[in-house]
Amino acid sequence: MTSDLQTLFNTALCFEKPERLTNVTSWHGHIPFAMAAVGWLKPRTLVELGTHRGDSYCAFCQTVKASATDCACYAVDTWEGDPQAGLYGPEIYDELQAWHNPRYGDFSTLLKMRFDDAVSRFENGSVDLLHIDGLHTCEAVKHDFETWLPKMSPRGVVLFHDTQVFGRDFGVWKFWEEIKAAYPYLEFFHSHGLGVLGVGDALPEEVAALFQADGEDAIRVRRFFSGLGEIISQGREVTDADRKRLSRVLDSETPVFRPESPKISVIIPAYNHEQYIREAVYSVLGQSVTDFELIIVDDGSQDHTGEIIRAIEDPRIQYYHQENQGAHNTINRGIGLARGEYVSILNSDDAYDPRRFEIFLEALEQDDSLSAVFSRTECVDGEGGFLRYETGPENPDENAILLSLLADNFLISTSNLFCRNDVFKIINGFSNLRYAHDYDFFLKLCYRFKVRIIDKSLFKYRIHSTNTIRENEAETDFEVGLILAVFFMNCDLRRLFPADDMYRAMAAFLKTLDRRHTDRMILTLMFFGERFGIRGDAFFEVLTEDRENPFRQGCVDFFRTWLNMWQNAQEVWQKWEKTDKKLAEVSADAKRWWQESRDAWQKWEKTDKKLAEASADAKKWWQESQDAWQKWEKTNTRLIETDKKLAEASGDAKKWWQESQSAWQKWEETNTRLIKTDEKLTEANERFAEAEKQIEALMNSASFRIGNAVTWPARKIVQKGDRKS
Repeated sequence: MTSDLQTLFNTALCFEKPERLTNVTSWHGHIPFAMAAVGWLKPRTLVELGTHRGDSYCAFCQTVKASATDCACYAVDTWEGDPQAGLYGPEIYDELQAWHNPRYGDFSTLLKMRFDDAVSRFENGSVDLLHIDGLHTCEAVKHDFETWLPKMSPRGVVLFHDTQVFGRDFGVWKFWEEIKAAYPYLEFFHSHGLGVLGVGDALPEEVAALFQADGEDAIRVRRFFSGLGEIISQGREVTDADRKRLSRVLDSETPVFRPESPKISVIIPAYNHEQYIREAVYSVLGQSVTDFELIIVDDGSQDHTGEIIRAIEDPRIQYYHQENQGAHNTINRGIGLARGEYVSILNSDDAYDPRRFEIFLEALEQDDSLSAVFSRTECVDGEGGFLRYETGPENPDENAILLSLLADNFLISTSNLFCRNDVFKIINGFSNLRYAHDYDFFLKLCYRFKVRIIDKSLFKYRIHSTNTIRENEAETDFEVGLILAVFFMNCDLRRLFPADDMYRAMAAFLKTLDRRHTDRMILTLMFFGERFGIRGDAFFEVLTEDRENPFRQGCVDFFRTWLNMWQNAQEVWQKWEKTDKKLAEVSADAKRWWQESRDAWQKWEKTDKKLAEASADAKKWWQESQDAWQKWEKTNTRLIETDKKLAEASGDAKKWWQESQSAWQKWEETNTRLIKTDEKLTEANERFAEAEKQIEALMNSASFRIGNAVTWPARKIVQKGDRKS
């Protein structure tokens, strides 16, 4: 099967650098598998439910285009966000559309709608590859799967992201545990987890081969793709050296792990952590180093912890169940079973970073004098939410680590321990302490051996209501005091405080005693041990075995009293803080009210000034209006008189109008007659002119001139006669 995997992966389209990598990095580690899946499946229709910035979807599209696959791709999303991913505006969709359309728009479509609204666009049996990455509650994922399942083809494969996210209201893992029992599947543990489910009954040969990988082959597949995913997450291209290194992962000559002599033995002491055990186990199985055995010792859990562990399939897991014996005995049993060169312990409510083993091994194998390594700690709450980082001293040498550890257990938990196996034989395992066995072991380890702190946070320490250390703080304080007293009685103070000035050493020593008010207990044990010649180990044996010992009872009672006082003080302080907060709020309200009152007073003063000015203007206006009224009255009187005259004039005008109308009519009649007369005169003139022409013609005629000559003497005689008369 391994040779088949080598052939399968060497021809896969999974070594290309993705064209689109945004600041949403949660899917980057799975992009190589997405590309390989497209190459193997050659889908005709690909659908992604929940696209956001589009890193995963564009990787699908990039491979479809590069392989010239005849595939229609669809991204379905409202691009509004949700309570888990966060809400966002239209700029996310606009940016993706502008990037996507020029590259893949000829075969890919962004459907801006809800998943349920999009499902009717696809025929039953038409979708070959479906990626479900929307709202991640169990109910939402189940609904999306069942709604789209009829659309899946006989070659259909479904991808579920975030199968390894267990906190808050993420529930993909819960649905995945349910549904994977019904279909062929493969799960990747890196990059928040990816579940690959074969829902079709006619899967391509390459995909079927992938689902048939189990045992070591499944580990090889996961390691191959997690290694590629790490390269992509770093934003770099896959080099020839990377390909050779990853090819060795698939090489059957190279063992994934050595059952008889593993490199690392991982011990998980488990007790009543059904809520967290999955994350703890998968954080080990998802390590970049695969050569380990995982020894899980169930310390008599009363919940479903054991059932959950037994349901996880991996050849490296060894599960043991015992009656409840306490954490220190459970860990010691695991150490007794450990066959690895190195030992790592993980409490069943904590989780590892995927590269923890890789980084620690590199440090230990480069320095043979180094016996143990620790990391910084990320503290999370019961739901996996970030609380704070526990860092401890910066750049500490060995002595600084020990001195800091005396002042405070900054290493936090046995989950932070990674050491060579032979260390346990020298220290003789964990002491018979219920609460502080880790602190006791750390002090012995750091005092006797060379240790180093890796300046990275490589494990998550979970703080929740059922942490064992919260059971009995008085007993915890007693154990811490006993540990410190015995340590000081047994250790070489000159080695621990190598100061030339003894008084400086004493000052440093004084600081280490300021631990949970254990200074009285420590000094009492040291004083009596010195006076009576009793070694610290003898005190330790008696006081840990005999819980009724009067000194132990006295110390526990003292710590309980002090804790009660401290808790009361805390309650008083909290009440005071609440009161102070309310007073601060009242003070802030009063200050705001005073400020608002002052602003209002200033506004009132301005308004009053304006009102005064307006009042003076109004008085002036009233006087002017009175004068204007009087003038108006006079004017009105004149207007009335004028109106009367106008009325009279109007009567005269009416009479004149009537007369003028009558005159006009007469004028019209006269004018008509004049026109007619003018016409007659014109005719008469025309006749007169005609007569003149006739007369002139007559006078110019020969007969008229003759007659005029004949009658001339007679006319002269007549004229003379007229003059005489």
